[in-house]
Amino acid sequence: VRTNGAEVGVHLREQCALVVGPTGSGKTNMVHTILAGFARATDVLTWVIDLNAGSAGLPWVRPALDGDGRPVDGMRPGVDWLAATPEEAALMLDTAIRIAKHRKTVYQDLMAQANTDLLPISPRIPQIMLVIDEGAEILAGTDKQSRTLAAKILEVIRIARAMGIRTVLTALGATGAVLGNLMIRREAKVRVALTGGETEGMDLAKQFPGSRGLRTDQAPYKGAGFLGTPESPAALFKSWRILPNQIRDIVAATSDRHPVLDAPSATAAGDAYARRWDPDRTAWMRDAGGGGAEPAAPAARG
Repeated sequence: VRTNGAEVGVHLREQCALVVGPTGSGKTNMVHTILAGFARATDVLTWVIDLNAGSAGLPWVRPALDGDGRPVDGMRPGVDWLAATPEEAALMLDTAIRIAKHRKTVYQDLMAQANTDLLPISPRIPQIMLVIDEGAEILAGTDKQSRTLAAKILEVIRIARAMGIRTVLTALGATGAVLGNLMIRREAKVRVALTGGETEGMDLAKQFPGSRGLRTDQAPYKGAGFLGTPESPAALFKSWRILPNQIRDIVAATSDRHPVLDAPSATAAGDAYARRWDPDRTAWMRDAGGGGAEPAAPAARG
């Protein structure tokens, strides 16, 4: 909401989003509010990549799985896929690329009938939203693993707009390393800077080019910052607060709202997608030791 209490509408059918915020600024909370918004939609499937032990997505998955990894009373997780390792993330990104390419072929007649070059998104053909926590840091990484994932992320951003696959990237700061990628600057026109009063690494002029008078000391509170979209110029805003018990309630309340992946896309996705909730792929989520074990890598790709 803005300072006058008005809600800010954010449209992500064609746009990607970039959310930056240092530790303690409320970034993780805002990621959960974004996931809550996607969970309410009847035409969106949310895929989450979080290489920090999957922490951004776990609260949205665990309420729907029992101790053996089976669905609880027919519930579906609040996110449609969760990757916590570079291997699973690469598998997810490769799957998204295959889906985008396959949709371009099989839905030509549908787009011709609708007289549009954008795939008509609906509960029957849902949009896929890729939420990549600290994804901007992956893009700026120089190690081989980061470069490999970065290339896949950028390919998804580059080829998948018309086919209904968009990304929400987060970052710890609005720095030149994060915003230096032309693809991010061009495609991520929805931008958020949660400041929490932090000044280090918060270059608002880079995050919101053309905007003047934005200062971090205007938003000194956790969950407060600046938000700009193509429809709404950068200005002060404050994020909603969401608590763990609310996430559990939302997972239960929205379970029957989630669409299923359309058949042509599911065919392109293959076993990599179909087996994403297999107990051996999700065993790390049920670690009784409280996270002592590393997430297991997928056994095979395909």
